[in-house]
Amino acid sequence: MGFIKFYFKELFKSFLNFIFTISMPTLIYAKYKKDIQESPRDISKFIIKINTYNFIFALIGFIILGILDFILKENFITDFPKGINIILFICGVLLIWFAISRCLEIFYAFYRDSISQLKSIKNSSDLKYFERIKLAMTSYAELIINYAIIYYVYAQFLVANDIQIDEFKISNIIDSIYYSIVTITTLGYGDLHPMSGSYSIPIQILSVAEVINGFILIIVSFTIYVSKSIDNKESEKDFKKDNKYLERNSLP
Repeated sequence: MGFIKFYFKELFKSFLNFIFTISMPTLIYAKYKKDIQESPRDISKFIIKINTYNFIFALIGFIILGILDFILKENFITDFPKGINIILFICGVLLIWFAISRCLEIFYAFYRDSISQLKSIKNSSDLKYFERIKLAMTSYAELIINYAIIYYVYAQFLVANDIQIDEFKISNIIDSIYYSIVTITTLGYGDLHPMSGSYSIPIQILSVAEVINGFILIIVSFTIYVSKSIDNKESEKDFKKDNKYLERNSLP
């Protein structure tokens, strides 16, 4: 209940905040949880934990879509009852909302964090650079999955409404993950690509957004974290050793 009150409070602060809150509920949740942590190390632990949970949630959503895709393609079930269709539709909308929110959140969070590192702005957490590198790699994999989910659901929406986009024939979940990977890595083989047309515009926008998202995450953030980690001579082994020493010698 505490988060719901916090969410609606953020929602109606201003029009800009309304757009921000609607488009990135996962970021608002992270902000709410960080505000109630007691120390910078607690915030860091929460960030690492929620990053892992978000990745697992995206992976589970992708697997469920894959199972549904297989069931329908193999005609194990030709048609779902109306009640099940409504539930699947609601779950699909929530999954897309989550995927879009996480894509925007990852872009916003890592861009902001990268700038703060360059300007030496003090953060609320005490994340080490090797921890940031791990977060960036996990988020990169999550981006691929989230964009694949969005591409797949949008393609199925077009198919359900008898709309065809030339050269963008994502007919199964494997096609969507393949397109997401070649897009974010800028390989761009060209075997799957949206042509001009009003229904292709969302795919074109998403494809450009995915490339920029991946660029910010790997080229900018990852490079900054690695160089800072080397400059500071960070060692994960030493960090874990210091933490164990503090835990053993802390007062009960």
